[in-house]
Amino acid sequence: MALDFGLFNNRANNVGLNPKNWNVISIPPSAFFPTTSNPNFTASPGDIKLTSNSADDLYIWINLPQEATLTEIIVYGNALATNDDFALYRVNHSGTAVNIRGAGTGQAIGTAMTDLLEVIDNENYSYVIKIDQTYNTGDSTWILYGARIKFALE
Repeated sequence: MALDFGLFNNRANNVGLNPKNWNVISIPPSAFFPTTSNPNFTASPGDIKLTSNSADDLYIWINLPQEATLTEIIVYGNALATNDDFALYRVNHSGTAVNIRGAGTGQAIGTAMTDLLEVIDNENYSYVIKIDQTYNTGDSTWILYGARIKFALE
């Protein structure tokens, strides 16, 4: 079994997290869903493509074990998709969503969000990744390939 010691050694904030307890979840692109009832996307097992002039956001609800420490999220897309951002939101049971990195703070698609260390609290919150899709081209070259989440269990 290969362990990802690179992330452990490069992150001062991970001191105390045992790399043997790291877990990875891969999210297929078809698991993301658009915010509108008339989406401008087509989905396949390998990607989601923009099909027309659009600014639809995409969401995926994530379920991680209680008290897992979220260490990294990355969303994959082609070159046009990297112009857009993603963010992780914590949603309370009254429906109030808060970006865990602060309002208006996103991470570019294609780059890892590694400054998290969010401890999952399923008793009080649910969690969602939101992709702010703002690219308006009128063509189908905006492509999302999926996401990966790394977390640790103590």
